[in-house]
Amino acid sequence: MAQHDYSIANQGFPATRADINNVLSAIATNNSGTSAPSTQYAGQFWIDTTSTTWTLYIHDGADDIQFATIDTSANTVNFIDSELGDNSVTTAKLEDDAVTTAKISDGAITDAKLAASAINSQTAETTHADDDEILIYDTSASALRKMTRANFVGAMDLLHTAESTTNVSEIDFSSYVSSTYDEYVLYFSSLPATDLVALRLRLRSGGSFIDSSDYGNAALRIDSTSRVTHTTNGGTRFEIMGNETQGNASGENVQAIIRLTNMNSASFSTACFWESTFYSGGGSHTNFFGNGSLNTHTTVCDGFKLFYSVGDFSAYEYRFYGIRNS
Repeated sequence: MAQHDYSIANQGFPATRADINNVLSAIATNNSGTSAPSTQYAGQFWIDTTSTTWTLYIHDGADDIQFATIDTSANTVNFIDSELGDNSVTTAKLEDDAVTTAKISDGAITDAKLAASAINSQTAETTHADDDEILIYDTSASALRKMTRANFVGAMDLLHTAESTTNVSEIDFSSYVSSTYDEYVLYFSSLPATDLVALRLRLRSGGSFIDSSDYGNAALRIDSTSRVTHTTNGGTRFEIMGNETQGNASGENVQAIIRLTNMNSASFSTACFWESTFYSGGGSHTNFFGNGSLNTHTTVCDGFKLFYSVGDFSAYEYRFYGIRNS
């Protein structure tokens, strides 16, 4: 390690030779020392060797500017003031799989550092698998973490959505029911092909619909003139919009929110909870608030369907969700 003022004095040969060797030593060691050279020039580099992590400076004619640090233990170099500018990292700048967790410091990714094109230029995903991964920042651990859809216990997954104006006699949801979910929520709207009908729900077990007298349910019917309680024990279905009050005139329609619980349970009865409203035109509404369950708690259900007491659906639309239980 050596430093020099880079001026060869007018002197005898032995001293001149020693002076030249000192200059060459300073050049070879990049002007290394525990402090700055006493004589410096604009554009001159020098290395501060005070600690095991050296600091490389460049002199601008007035001040020393840090250029890089050199870790002599880890054998690494870190350049100073080399942070990425906003929107500077694009897909063209990175090779595939180049960014690993080892390359990202905690807190390094901010909104300003992430170009919008890094996300909005990607292909949109329309279906989601349990092992799909998203990146989150865990505030309790102050670190980046991954999550999959399976981590979201209790989350609602959209299983199916549909709408139609083609007549059908029933709407079967069984192909969307599985052991993944024990609870389901259905948002449903429909119009019957026949006047004055009731909307009903029937459960399925072992691949067959349960049409025996195994249902118990109660509902409160409210309209503009009355409040009536309906109860059934030993029925063959749940009465979602009972009393055969739903009409099929223009503008008339029924809307319902239906929740099913314990579908996979052999310890607790499968239960159904619903709210439904029928608009019959002229500002008149009939509302049902009901609940019920199977009379046998050991029956495991693998599906259900909706149907009218008479006739077809002439139009319907729905969104069907499963609620994760693990």
